[in-house]
Amino acid sequence: VNLFPYNPGHIIIFPKRHIINYLELTEEESLDIHRLTQKTMRILEEEWRVQGFNIGYNLGKNSGGSIPHIHEHI
Repeated sequence: VNLFPYNPGHIIIFPKRHIINYLELTEEESLDIHRLTQKTMRILEEEWRVQGFNIGYNLGKNSGGSIPHIHEHI
C-alpha cells in the first residue's frame, strides 16, 4: 500500500528489476505486472468494496513522478 495514498486502497506495483524507462520492461515483466494488477483489483474489490479504479504510470520528468523506478499506481 502506498505510504502517502491519494485515496483509500492506493497501491503501487513495482517490477522486481530496477527499471527507469517503461520501454525497458521485458514481455515477461509486463505480463507479471498485468497479472498482479488483476489480482490486486480483485482483492481491493473484495476487501475495500471498491467500485472504480484509476490505473496508470507517471513516465518522464515532467509527469509528476517522484520515484526513479517504473511503477504503476492503482
